[in-house]
Amino acid sequence: MANVYLSMLGTTNYDPCTYVFKDGSKVPDVRFVQEATVKQACSRWSSVDCILVFTTSKAERYNWNDGGHQDKETGKPLEGLRSRLRRLGLCPEIIRNVWIPEGADEDEIWQIFQIISENLCEGDNIIFDITHGFRSIPMLALVILQYAKVIKNVSLERIYYGAFEAKKDDVVPVFDLTPFDELLEWTQAIDHFLTAGNASKALQLAERGIRRIKKVLRRPDPDADFLKRVASKLQDFSLNLSTCRGPRISVDASELKNLLEGTNIPSDLPAFKPLLKKLRHELDTFSGKELEDGIAAAKWCLNHNLIQQGFTILQEAVVTDVVTRLKLDRLKYEDREIVSQAAALLVKKDQESNQTDSTSGELLAACVHLIEAQPGFATDYDRLRGHRNDLNHAGWRPNPVNGKDFRDRLTEHIHECSKYATKSSEGA
Repeated sequence: MANVYLSMLGTTNYDPCTYVFKDGSKVPDVRFVQEATVKQACSRWSSVDCILVFTTSKAERYNWNDGGHQDKETGKPLEGLRSRLRRLGLCPEIIRNVWIPEGADEDEIWQIFQIISENLCEGDNIIFDITHGFRSIPMLALVILQYAKVIKNVSLERIYYGAFEAKKDDVVPVFDLTPFDELLEWTQAIDHFLTAGNASKALQLAERGIRRIKKVLRRPDPDADFLKRVASKLQDFSLNLSTCRGPRISVDASELKNLLEGTNIPSDLPAFKPLLKKLRHELDTFSGKELEDGIAAAKWCLNHNLIQQGFTILQEAVVTDVVTRLKLDRLKYEDREIVSQAAALLVKKDQESNQTDSTSGELLAACVHLIEAQPGFATDYDRLRGHRNDLNHAGWRPNPVNGKDFRDRLTEHIHECSKYATKSSEGA
C-alpha cells in the first residue's frame, strides 16, 4: 500500500505559466502541469511512494526525455518532465514513465485501461492528474478509479485538471474534480439503499464527508453533526429491518421521521439530498401503530428485495396485534404461539391442538373467538405462516414454493393483512 501519483503526458511544446489551486496556492513559471500538481500533492510523501507518468512513444521522446523540444526564443534544448520532477527533490524514489498506446481507437483505449489498472496495487492511495491526453481520458480515469476501488481496494485522494482553456495572463487554474468521483460513489450508495435497503455505504460516505468538513473548518459544525445523526439512525433503521428487529421498527421509524423534520443538508454534501427526500417519502407509510408499521415494514422489505424478512416481520406483526388485543405478554413465546394454534384449529378442525392445561385452554378459546370475528383471517394467517416456514426451512419440505413466486405471495399477504389492520383500527 502506497501513495501513487498518476498522470498523462502530451507532446505539445508547453509554455511556462503559473498554476493556481483552489486554496490560492501557486506554482509559478513551470512548463508542465505535473510539476505543479506533484509539488502540491506529493511534497510530504515517503520513499515507498511513486510517481507514474503514462506516455506514448511520441510523448516520451518530446516531453519526458530532455531535448525533445527547444525554447521558442533561444532555440536551446528544453528539459523533459523526468528531469523537472527530479529537480523537485521529493522523497519518492520511483519516478518513471509507463508506455501507453495513442488511444486512437477503442482497442487502444482498452489497452490504456488495462495498463493503468495493472500499475495499481492493493490499497494504493491515488492522486490523478488528468490534464493531458485524449478527450476520453477524463471519463476513462473515473471508470478506472471505480474499477480499482472494487478490485484492488484503492482510495482516491485527489483528481486534478489544469484548465488551459481558462488561462488568463499566463495564469492557469487547476480544478479539483474529486467531487465528481464522490458523486459517482453517492450515486452507487443511493442506488444500493433504494434497491437493497442497505444504508451502510451512505453512512460511510457521510462520515467521510463530515470529516472533510471538520478538517476544513477546524471546529465542530452543527450541520455536519446533524447529518451524522441522520446517517446513523438510517443505518439503525435499515439494519433492524434486515435483521427483523420487530420491536424496534415503529420506534426507529418515528425517531427518524422526527429527526428529518427541518433537515438542513451541508452544502458540501448535495448528493445526500435525494436520499433523504426518498427516505421521507417512504417513511410516510409508518404511522406509529405497530400493526400498520409492521405492514409498512413488510412493504419496505418487498420494495428492497428483502423477501424473507418481509414474511417474518409481517407474520410477527399480526401475532403481536392479536396478542396485544388479548392483553397477553407480547414477548412470551407461549402466548405468541397461541395465535398459530388458534388459526390451525379453525383451519384444520384439529382437536389435538387443544391438548393444553386449563389456563392455556382458556386463552386458546379466547384467541379462537377473536379470530373467528374476522372471517378469512385464520386461513390467510395459516398460509402466511406456511410460506414463512417454507423460507425459513430453505424449501426442505413437501411441495415447496418456487423461489420466483415468493414476491407475489408476499404482495398478496400484505394486501390481506392491510384489510385486517383497517378493521382492527375501526374496531379500536
